[in-house]
Amino acid sequence: MEQGDEEKHSGAFSWVKDVYENLDYYLGTEEGRRKLEEIARSESQRLEDEIARVHRPQREIIWMSRWCLRCSHMREHRGRYYCEFHNTRLVKPFHGRPLWAVVADQEGDAHYVLLGIDWDKRWEEVEDYIVSAAMDAINGGRPYFCYEPAKE
Repeated sequence: MEQGDEEKHSGAFSWVKDVYENLDYYLGTEEGRRKLEEIARSESQRLEDEIARVHRPQREIIWMSRWCLRCSHMREHRGRYYCEFHNTRLVKPFHGRPLWAVVADQEGDAHYVLLGIDWDKRWEEVEDYIVSAAMDAINGGRPYFCYEPAKE
């Protein structure tokens, strides 16, 4: 950790030292308990903000709705659909077959292990009209927030 980071973290946690040194006040008085609740709330908010700033969840797959097919962000390449807005792949409902392997443990017992998902394969028992109906129902039948009509 760099010196600037260390100072930032020690400042952020100065409340811990204060609470520890004044336990009787924070735990034994009504005013102290209220201040401790405020400290806990503000620290919780600070941590949420820090996590949101640092952690950017990345989706690999988004379920394709019927609106995606008419969206300006959608691209097709070699039979696969992609969303440029989210930088992710669009997959129709009921697609994605698990790839399993049988692995023996140290005792010789066999276990199934999920190796991944083949997003190009559809569930065999699902008909096209069911996939189409599911695409119509995704997001309550409304377009995703990122939808922009494709320019003709």
